[in-house]
Amino acid sequence: MARITHLLIAGIAALMLGACASQPSAPGDATDISKNPHFAATKGQILSRLKLQTIGERRDGDLLRFQAVVLNTWHSEVTFKYQVLWYDAGNMLIGAESRPWHAITLAPNSVHSIEATAPRASADHYVIQLQDQ
Repeated sequence: MARITHLLIAGIAALMLGACASQPSAPGDATDISKNPHFAATKGQILSRLKLQTIGERRDGDLLRFQAVVLNTWHSEVTFKYQVLWYDAGNMLIGAESRPWHAITLAPNSVHSIEATAPRASADHYVIQLQDQ
């Protein structure tokens, strides 16, 4: 009986030491932006310098809305511009005439929230175009 108790205590201690050694990733860890289907780069190396911290979307009434928080992982300031392209369920571009570019400058390790609301209720999905400045 004493031997079983010692084995149980040793096993629990080993599990506790193993748990201390491993560090679980925290929620909201930045991920590779180039693997997210909502992002595309038209030129430059911007995808390798930004990471996606969070992305979320919802409907406000009939309109699709999203928020994407990007993180500058580069060792220096990053300047880029972005535009949001909206598509309907048939993958047709919506509002092609009004797609402004927005210029952003991010210091190292800083974040920027990209937010937009669809121009029409028929918007089904979006792509955030990124471009080096």
